[in-house]
Amino acid sequence: MSTALALVGKASFDPCPRVEITITGLTAGASVVNVWRTADGKRQAVRGARKRSMNGSDFLVDYEVPQSRVVSYDLEILSGPDAGTSTPTQTVVVDSGQWVIQDPLTPGTAIPLNVSKQDLTAPYLTASAVKSLEYAASVSIIPILGSPDPVALMGQRLSGGNVALDMFTNMAEVTTQLRNLLMQAPLLLVRPNGTRNDGLPGLAYFASAKPVEKPVTVAFGGTLTTWQLTGDLVAAPTMNVLVPVWTYGAVTALFTTYAQNQTALAGKTYLDVLKSPSGV
Repeated sequence: MSTALALVGKASFDPCPRVEITITGLTAGASVVNVWRTADGKRQAVRGARKRSMNGSDFLVDYEVPQSRVVSYDLEILSGPDAGTSTPTQTVVVDSGQWVIQDPLTPGTAIPLNVSKQDLTAPYLTASAVKSLEYAASVSIIPILGSPDPVALMGQRLSGGNVALDMFTNMAEVTTQLRNLLMQAPLLLVRPNGTRNDGLPGLAYFASAKPVEKPVTVAFGGTLTTWQLTGDLVAAPTMNVLVPVWTYGAVTALFTTYAQNQTALAGKTYLDVLKSPSGV
């Protein structure tokens, strides 16, 4: 038995920058494994690869790989013929050249995000975006009888809060794309690529309670819209599932006629269709 992880980094947006992982060499027989990703000193299980059942070999995709840094992967064999066996760690670097904003559970929603007004086919950050991160901790000050110095009882300091991810869109279709994402993804994943990083981690899970859309020139026939997104960095969602990525061929095979397609998808939103083109 010679177990190995083979990694292929993909920087393209089809549907988003990712790492394709092939597991080979396990002894034939049912096994349960974890695939771990380590980046910036933080080790996390790859989504869909926690307590994953397999037999001998397997293939999966990590759609949440941080960009522009060395990322390592290792395999933990929980049960099966090779349980307890250590496997060599493999490394990879992925960089799409742009930031990425997406629903972490739905890779097909990923949108490229520019750091400046370089390409109007993607949202771009305002000059004031990501200029500060607030690291809060609960503090209780307890006076001590007979001492001028009180005691401070402090809780765990939190990840960056009160973070502004303000951005512009300057094409109608890009505005619609971002609006659809914000309306249907309560938690966003932002993946900077090292350009104008401004303190954000490689995987910035971002919760914004009240995004604000401000059409600036739309009323006058223009297309410029400002988006105000202020929120906090939070833990990654723990669900070990992903909405599957559909291909054009798989979708066309679902229906014989256009009328059948229209009937099945009546009342569905754009992101509903991305998640399930069959309408189920």
